Amino acid sequence: MSVREQASLIREVCVFCLEHKGRCFKDWSGEKIFKYISFHWLNGTLFVARDNDKGYILGVGIAWRVKKDLLVKRENEGLPQFDWSKLDDEGDATLVCDVFGTKKICHQLFDMAMQKWPEARKQPLFTYRNGDLTSLPMARFLT
Repeated sequence: MSVREQASLIREVCVFCLEHKGRCFKDWSGEKIFKYISFHWLNGTLFVARDNDKGYILGVGIAWRVKKDLLVKRENEGLPQFDWSKLDDEGDATLVCDVFGTKKICHQLFDMAMQKWPEARKQPLFTYRNGDLTSLPMARFLT
């Protein structure tokens, strides 16, 4: 994919996120959303679901692999889980953040992440609900 195509995709995802930002990006500027989406695109932690026939975006999700102990430690210390430092695929858990889409689309985004990290199917899955770190039951997403 050319740089121009990548930039176009990032722009399209940003527009989608701005239109559907809800609680995820409630107080974020367009510039900050652009940087955040770009960061996750470059790290391979941005997942985009599209309509197969028309090609438009149906949902967006961001997830990354983490070490569970570090995740819990950062939470207990009141530190943000995301700190703009390079992410890697190492970890014994997955943190799911900033998901936009219907329940069906969320399952599709989850499947994309599990294709990238098949070992994650057997490991803990976390997200934030109402500001609290929460463990999600993996069975809810396995199809």
